[in-house]
Amino acid sequence: MGKYLDMPRKPLKKRLRDKSRRFIWIKRQLSEKQRDEIRSWKEPGLGFVEEPKRVYPNGPLLAQVLGFVGSEGTGLEGLELQFNKHLEGQLKTVLLPRDARGRPLLNDGRSLTEVPDGADVRLTVDHEVQYTLERELFSVMNQFEADSAVGAVMDAQTSEVLAMANVPLVDLNDGHRVAAHLRRNRIVTDAFEPGSTMKTFVIAGGLRENLLKPGSRYYCEGGRMKIGDKWISEADVSKEKFEWLTVTEILAKSSNVGAAKVGFELGAERLYRVL
Repeated sequence: MGKYLDMPRKPLKKRLRDKSRRFIWIKRQLSEKQRDEIRSWKEPGLGFVEEPKRVYPNGPLLAQVLGFVGSEGTGLEGLELQFNKHLEGQLKTVLLPRDARGRPLLNDGRSLTEVPDGADVRLTVDHEVQYTLERELFSVMNQFEADSAVGAVMDAQTSEVLAMANVPLVDLNDGHRVAAHLRRNRIVTDAFEPGSTMKTFVIAGGLRENLLKPGSRYYCEGGRMKIGDKWISEADVSKEKFEWLTVTEILAKSSNVGAAKVGFELGAERLYRVL
């Protein structure tokens, strides 16, 4: 058996000789071919237990977001872990009489009701948008010879996630063999500061609304500006004590205070519309 299942003989032999246990697992998740072969040996004491197995028909699509389950069907990563309590069936305890040898009697006329199924979790992800995002991330990753790439597509009106992807992708049907760092959904587990990329949208909105021009000048408060009980500061106030900057200079120097002033002039409603 050890040779057929590619298992070391001595540890297997030691486990089989352990008389303190009435039941041991030899190997789980056998292939049908392995099961049929071992069953044909008609070896006394060997039995087979059918277990449910999670199958992912779309393969690697949405892989790190969905996550995967362990051999017991318990979620270990991603949404499988996040919603594990909702997805798993409810445990049910049944009291049964035992015979003189302590074996439970299952045929005493009692009715054993089925265990209720777990709940369904419906995502807002769009299959086609997800596929397109993953394809584009692969293209960008190869173009810049990067180790990985992440991306998300959201509905700006509702904040619903239409797609979320990490590449390289992994095949969840073989998830336990994949390195841990590749299984992680980095979009939600790793910190990515939006940073100065948002300044381009704010200033573009101001230009589109004809509130300013590239040469419009803003006073940048010497690098610090108080809003309510909070402060907006430049990245390095000791070196970036900006006074008057044009819109072009605000972008070139990545001024936090300057971009904030443009944002206030644009206003929340127009900024929301721009974004």
